[in-house]
Amino acid sequence: MRVEMIATGEELLDGRVANTNARDIALILGRYGLTLSRVTTVGDDPKELAEVFQSVAGRADAALVTGGLGPTDDDRTAEVFATLGGVELTFREGWMEKLEAYFARLQRPMSDSNKKQAYLPEGSMLLDNPVGTAAGFSMVLGSCRFFAMPGVPREMKTMTEDCVMPILLDMGGEALTLPLLHTYRCFGMGESQAADRLNDLYPLPTGVDIGYRAKMPEVHISLKVFPALVEGDAEGLFADLTQKVRERLGAFVFSEDPKQSFVQAVAQLLLDNNMTLAMAESCTGGLVGSLLTEQAGSSAYFLASAVTYSNEAKRDILGVDEALLATHGAVSEPVARAMAEGARRVAKSSIAASITGVAGPGGGTPEKPVGTVHIAVATEGETEHCQLQLTGSRHRIRTLSAYGALQLIRRVITKNPDLPLTYALRKG
Repeated sequence: MRVEMIATGEELLDGRVANTNARDIALILGRYGLTLSRVTTVGDDPKELAEVFQSVAGRADAALVTGGLGPTDDDRTAEVFATLGGVELTFREGWMEKLEAYFARLQRPMSDSNKKQAYLPEGSMLLDNPVGTAAGFSMVLGSCRFFAMPGVPREMKTMTEDCVMPILLDMGGEALTLPLLHTYRCFGMGESQAADRLNDLYPLPTGVDIGYRAKMPEVHISLKVFPALVEGDAEGLFADLTQKVRERLGAFVFSEDPKQSFVQAVAQLLLDNNMTLAMAESCTGGLVGSLLTEQAGSSAYFLASAVTYSNEAKRDILGVDEALLATHGAVSEPVARAMAEGARRVAKSSIAASITGVAGPGGGTPEKPVGTVHIAVATEGETEHCQLQLTGSRHRIRTLSAYGALQLIRRVITKNPDLPLTYALRKG
């Protein structure tokens, strides 16, 4: 089944808004073994909209259209579809009642312009929108069934899941059964390195797909087996490939839970081991503390974060010896170790980590160029250290430094020396 997407709106063409709806729709379709064959972006001009709709109507089986269902004059999707279908826009009393109830709950008067949203092409199927004011609709033009949905991402995703997918699954029949899916979330390598590790599994059997998605600094790898396309035992093939992929990715995998981020995996590790953490950060400015405290329940394991940017703060708050600072400089192994040990002592935590480095774009020297970062993790009686030599923007260096600290924490807790620390590492 050929499925296309049409994203409408001038704001998508001039860069004011990113077209995240294309990504979200592709992800939803992918769970059912469908892929988008084409994504088209078009503005709000009725002539341009009509040309795109007519073109897609002649080649696709289904098309998901986003945008143009709002209350303003530049929202023209419904009227263009009505014109192409040779029908009028008809008043949907039931939707008007929902609109009135929606604004009543908000204790706000409904604007006259919102009444426009109760007019849909005659004969079209209304698609419910429980989280917004724009009703979607579905109608057939040529050989294609169109699904017109609001452009607001939350509304679009709800409508796609609840209204569109059941119809598409019915259109696709047995070929659109849910695939067997397994996800591997990795840290410490890029997509190309992950692909190299799985290279010997190719060519993949019919009905098998391996997908790669980089979400810096993580890489997410999905294994899908589509039972309707596999000859023989699909579940047996899936089990065999699941183990083979796991073995080849090895210690790079931090989770096989598709919803667990790297930060959440580290937080869970602290909880599972009944450990508390304190941080001492310089060049990252409290980024690790921010990442951890974004997680609900972080007070159970996260005690304190000291952003000791100046040498005086390192000395006065963490107790770093002035002699170390004078001899080695703030960006050094001895100071990183002293910062971690000081944070653990002050916070009385089970474990503490420190980060000190040159995030750039200025401040580097030949001995300590931009991207030089020292990380240390202190536990009772032992402190482990690593040095990173990173490249890229200030944001990239800070982000990879924060994740490098989290990985070193993970490695110290698990006592697994095979855990890769980050993309560029000199261990010390």
